Amino acid sequence: FGGLQHQVEHHLWPRLPRHSLREAQKLTMQICADHGLHYHIPGVVRANNELLSGLKKAALEARELKLTTDNEGQSYYALMDSQLWDGLNARG
Repeated sequence: FGGLQHQVEHHLWPRLPRHSLREAQKLTMQICADHGLHYHIPGVVRANNELLSGLKKAALEARELKLTTDNEGQSYYALMDSQLWDGLNARG
């Protein structure tokens, strides 16, 4: 179903082959348990719902971006202050 169940591991080790992600997930879950960290692993339906909800939220936010002027009089859309910018730059 697209590998959403291994999203965390894919981002921790982007060059790891797909067939190794399941084993990496076991290690990641153990590390999280050892350090008292929550490991979020939704089922297929919930993972896709979370993905689509996040995309919709970002799209609606981008639609509402207003033209802004900086201190030097340059106009720009406030994209850098949005969730979309954070996602594009792997922040948050």
